[in-house]
Amino acid sequence: MPSLLRIRKTMIKLNIPPEIMAKKIPLYADASGNNPVPMIAVFDKMDELLTKEQRLAIMEQQGCSKGGQRDADCKAFGKKYSGKPLAEKVAANKK
Repeated sequence: MPSLLRIRKTMIKLNIPPEIMAKKIPLYADASGNNPVPMIAVFDKMDELLTKEQRLAIMEQQGCSKGGQRDADCKAFGKKYSGKPLAEKVAANKK
């Protein structure tokens, strides 16, 4: 699930006006990140107040697997199968 903290940092980086962030979008609703309801409220407000380009730019930065074990596994797979035929990569990925 996306992180409110990461969304807030991305909005700052993309120069979203502070008055929109602070007063209109509930970016502090659930700092633990364990409750999906505040995220839905954030997405609804983003849809209402931001352009499609702004929303896409923000959400593009929220992707998973940017660290941790999943990221390490993907990088190891990429190195191991670099230059191999697609069929071999697909077969290896099904394991």
